[in-house]
Amino acid sequence: MGTWRIFGAVVVLAFFVLAVPTWSQEPTAGPPTFQVGETWNFLAADGHKSALEILAIEGDAITTTSPWQRACLKCRTTFSPPFTPLKVADEAGKPWAPDRGFQATGPRWRYIDWPLTVGKSWSVSDKALFNAQWVDYRVYFKVVGLEDVKVKAGTFKAYKIQRDWNTQYWRGQETVWYVPEVKWYVKRTGDFATDWELEAYSLK
Repeated sequence: MGTWRIFGAVVVLAFFVLAVPTWSQEPTAGPPTFQVGETWNFLAADGHKSALEILAIEGDAITTTSPWQRACLKCRTTFSPPFTPLKVADEAGKPWAPDRGFQATGPRWRYIDWPLTVGKSWSVSDKALFNAQWVDYRVYFKVVGLEDVKVKAGTFKAYKIQRDWNTQYWRGQETVWYVPEVKWYVKRTGDFATDWELEAYSLK
């Protein structure tokens, strides 16, 4: 009789274990591993085409072309870790800053706070150059979803990241879509600056 009771208890316990739902964790994405020579080609809403290329990798520092700096197409940007711009230099290696437009560099400017997961949020408070003047910025970032996004380069599963920009002069909002398998953003929209999307890319 005791054996049957033990057997029955085991069966009941197994039933409850199997009946308990398993909650899947949200997928996460860590920083990409780049290779020298990898490229991304972008098409802006105004028809302007630009290309980003990995030029050098030294430890955690990644140096790329600077397609977002239309006034200095030969400039170089160094990131460390990925998507945290530390400096911008001209072709001769000298620090460069635009006379007009926006430029933010330094370890506080974490455009992506790794690892990425849906619901994650962070903020940046620091100074940046705008039209050759230092301006105090506070930017709030949030990963609002993981969704399919279609661009000229294809359809991808992307982390949708919302950015809310605040200064003493204005406020603005933009959205970018980051794709782990592409290692970069594939799309940008917002109520300031020029929208763009990924047109083609080449990885190694």
